Amino acid sequence: MCSTSEDCSCSTARNKVAIQGHRKKQCAKCKGSNGPPVLVIRSDDPALCRSCFLNGCAHKFKSAFGKSHVVRNDCKVAVAISGGLSSLTLLHLLKQVISVDRRHLLTAVILRLQHSKRRFTPKLFYLIEPHSSSEECDAMAAAVQDSGFEYHLLNPIKVHLALGRLREALHTSPSLSVLRNIPELDIWIRQLLFVECAKQLGCDFLCLGDTGTRLATSFFVSVIEGRGDQVCGGTSFSDERYQDVTIIRPLYEFQTKELVFYARFCRLEPLISYNVVTDAVLERPGITSLPRLCEDFLLQLQFGGFPSTTQTVLSTCSKIASPESSASVRCCLCWGTYVPHIRTENPHKLALASMEYSRAASNFKSDQTLPYSNEAKFEEDGQFNINLDGQLCPSCSMLYAELPNELKQLFDATFSSDPEGNT
Repeated sequence: MCSTSEDCSCSTARNKVAIQGHRKKQCAKCKGSNGPPVLVIRSDDPALCRSCFLNGCAHKFKSAFGKSHVVRNDCKVAVAISGGLSSLTLLHLLKQVISVDRRHLLTAVILRLQHSKRRFTPKLFYLIEPHSSSEECDAMAAAVQDSGFEYHLLNPIKVHLALGRLREALHTSPSLSVLRNIPELDIWIRQLLFVECAKQLGCDFLCLGDTGTRLATSFFVSVIEGRGDQVCGGTSFSDERYQDVTIIRPLYEFQTKELVFYARFCRLEPLISYNVVTDAVLERPGITSLPRLCEDFLLQLQFGGFPSTTQTVLSTCSKIASPESSASVRCCLCWGTYVPHIRTENPHKLALASMEYSRAASNFKSDQTLPYSNEAKFEEDGQFNINLDGQLCPSCSMLYAELPNELKQLFDATFSSDPEGNT
C-alpha cells in the first residue's frame, strides 16, 4: 500500500514529472523573453523557443569547424547541393554564418580591432542527375543564386566520362528494381563524382550535408557489410580517405528532426529530385533494404526511451580506428583500405572467411570445390570473376558480384581507365 510520507516513491515520481513539465513550459535559455517554447529536440532536453533554437543551430554549425581545426583560413571548399532537406539547410546555415562573420569584420574595422578572417570561401555545385529535367536545373540554379556564392551546374559526363556513363547506365538498367545493392553502389559512385567535382573546382575540401542520424545509420550498415575499419572516417567530421580531397560534414551533430524544424522556421522548401532509392521503393513498395532496416532500428531506440542513441553511436565511432598496415591497398570504389590475399583460416579473420564461403556457396556448381581463400576464381556463364584483379575490397566485391553482365563490363572499363576518365 502507498505510504503517506513525503519520501514515498510515488511522490518522487510525481515530483519528477512535475519538474519535467515545468521545463517544457518556458524556453530554457531565454526564460521566455524571446517567446514561448515551440519544440523539444530530445525527450530529455528542455524546451526551446524559435529564436534560441535557430541561434543554437548556427552556433553548433560554426563550432563544428572551430573544434576540428581541419579547414584552414582562406581556403576554398566545394559544397555539394542536391536540393534536398540537408543540402538546403547546409546552404542556409552557410549564408547565415558567413554573413554574421562579415558584419563582425566590418565592426572590427570601424573600431580598429583585430578580428579573425573568414575561415573559407564556399563554391557551390549541383551535379546534374541522370533523370534531371531542364526545369529542375533552372530551379536549382535559382535556389543557389540567391546565396551570393559562386555556383556551378556540372554534368557528370563532363566531370568524369567513365563514372558518368556508369551511373547513367545504372539508373537506366532494367534490373534496377530487382537488385538490392544498387542504391549503395550508386552512393559510392556519386561520392566519387563529388570528389572529381571538387578537384575541377580547385578545392581541397568537399562539404556534404550528412546528418548525425544518417551517419549513425551508416555505422550500422558498415559494420554489417564488413566495413568496420572505415567507420571512424566515414562517420566523423572529416574523412581523409581520398588523398587529394578531404570530405567534411558540418551537420554531423544535427539530427534529422532538427533539420525539419529548421527548414520549417526558415521557410525552406526542398527541391525533390530523382533518387534511385526512391524509384526502387515506388516500384516495389514492399522492398526491405539494409539501410532502411538500420534506420528503423536506430529511430525506434531514439524515440522509444533511449534519446541519446544517435549521440552514443557517433561517440563510439570516433574511438574506433584500425591499425595501419604496410600491406594495405585501397579499394577502387569506396577507397577504403584492406589487406588483399590474407589467409582466411586465421581465427581472427572468421567473418571474412564466412562471407567468402557464403558467396562461393551461392555460385557453387557440381564440378567445383568450395574455396578457403579469396585467391580462388569462380566460373559463371563462361566468364571468370577475378574481382578486378584484387582492386575491390571484400565488401565492394559483393556489390560487384550482384551486377548483371552488361553493367559488369562497364564497371570493369570504368575502373581500369586513366585518372582523367578516358577509357
